[in-house]
Amino acid sequence: MVHTAKKEGFSNIFIFNDTCLKWRRHSGSVGVDETYILYIKRQQKYLQDATHEMMINFTTKEQAPEVCLPLRLDTNYTVTVTEESTKLVLQIPVIYTVTSKELLSNVSIFNKTCVKWQKKAEREEVEETYLFHILGRRWY
Repeated sequence: MVHTAKKEGFSNIFIFNDTCLKWRRHSGSVGVDETYILYIKRQQKYLQDATHEMMINFTTKEQAPEVCLPLRLDTNYTVTVTEESTKLVLQIPVIYTVTSKELLSNVSIFNKTCVKWQKKAEREEVEETYLFHILGRRWY
């Protein structure tokens, strides 16, 4: 998912590799230290009232700064980037969609009555419930 924004201070901010941000600084600030404050607010889809917030200070001279964030793939975020010198603020929604096909893999039946699978997305400290609808024939 790519989000692009353009303002006077910095432009073309986008997400790559699912958890990293990259943007371009305006040409007048090349080679000069600039501090960015990244405010990350997490909202988990399966816990409506649970939020987690963190703030990261990031200083760089790079023309195209990159920063990778500690984001989980099964969680939605709002990332607010503030350029300290101009107080310019950009807000980026980070929304991950995980389909049921992506959640489980290698589903197999063994011992005629047992089902085994592997989870692809981990959720910290959450008990998960699965509902399987089994279709089949009874052989006599």
